[in-house]
Amino acid sequence: MCGSDPCLTHYYRYMKESKLSLRKRIGLRLFQFKKRQITTEHKLKYLMWECTVRCNLSCSFCGNGSCRKDTMLTDMPLYDFLKAFDEIAPQIDPQETRVVLTGGEPLLRTDLEECGRELSKRGFKWGIITNALILEKQRLTQLMRSGMSFITVNLDGVEDAHNKLRGNEHRFEHAVKAIELLAHEEDVKLKVSTCVSNQGYEDLCHLKDLLLKLGVKNWRLHSLFPRKEQKGPNQSGINNQEFKKLFSFMREMSELEEMNVSCGCDGFLGNYEFDIQNSFFFCRAGINMGTILVDGTISACPALRTKYSQGNIYSDNFMDVWNNEYKMFRDDKWSHNACCKSCEFYQYCEGNGLYMRDENGKMYFCHVERKDQEDSASNLVNTLKH
Repeated sequence: MCGSDPCLTHYYRYMKESKLSLRKRIGLRLFQFKKRQITTEHKLKYLMWECTVRCNLSCSFCGNGSCRKDTMLTDMPLYDFLKAFDEIAPQIDPQETRVVLTGGEPLLRTDLEECGRELSKRGFKWGIITNALILEKQRLTQLMRSGMSFITVNLDGVEDAHNKLRGNEHRFEHAVKAIELLAHEEDVKLKVSTCVSNQGYEDLCHLKDLLLKLGVKNWRLHSLFPRKEQKGPNQSGINNQEFKKLFSFMREMSELEEMNVSCGCDGFLGNYEFDIQNSFFFCRAGINMGTILVDGTISACPALRTKYSQGNIYSDNFMDVWNNEYKMFRDDKWSHNACCKSCEFYQYCEGNGLYMRDENGKMYFCHVERKDQEDSASNLVNTLKH
């Protein structure tokens, strides 16, 4: 039958040659309908507050060009954030929305506990993302008393690799102590986040054993990729062979019963889709996640800086912006001009997330191909700028 119909012949050839299994293709197709529904509803599930860009480390791979010890950007006053939050709170469900305090290093602020108490009074769960360098028992107790219910601690390898990446010879020691404090706290959900580099990959098995020994239940891994904003040369990214090893490792770890191992924001993963994630790839920036940057900029994700600004809390109502803006995040028309549209996976990844592209719309790289993408579509740049 297929031999008599050119369209069917092409279809069956595609089905046979595709790198995705039939089961995954069906799953991805069904998931696309779910994505459209979620995008249409765009309920705010995560509100990120970049409460400071001050940092007590100097990480070689930092993607936030504003984060440094001697930053000229001052912390946003807590009053300003709470004023904006009180415009948001009546329109979202405290049971469905989490508030995440990030940076920079949030623990450098002395008023996190006050902020936490105010969020808790309003019925919201909140937590922080931290390098844990200055997280001691007393501070942890204060944060928990203020209602902190979740925390992410960064740990990027065994001692030498981690300290090298983070630029501090004591960083590993402090991170492990913090994880020891947190791992058995019933009232706080701990997640350990690991940026995998070429220095750290060979130690992943040792790191896994350490985390299991410490009692960690949730481990999030993601690879490094070159970004313009990085402070130093890209010496920490992983090559193609290491990439395959990493995701093969994660595929094996997904079967662990003692610990939930997940993949971070690595974009569409081709044949690895769903094997190392709880769901198929879906960048929720501007769809379920909104961000207030340190200068008041309303963004989609802390990884997306002012170029993707949707407004500012000092001049705009956040919820008005949330309900009426974020069009480029909720309408994939911008990706129709993407240089990768000819790829067989485009129909599933739809150009990946915007955080995978530079300010001109060119992809840093694609995990499916693992090579630089040549951007031959000038329309993409114009679309992104508007």
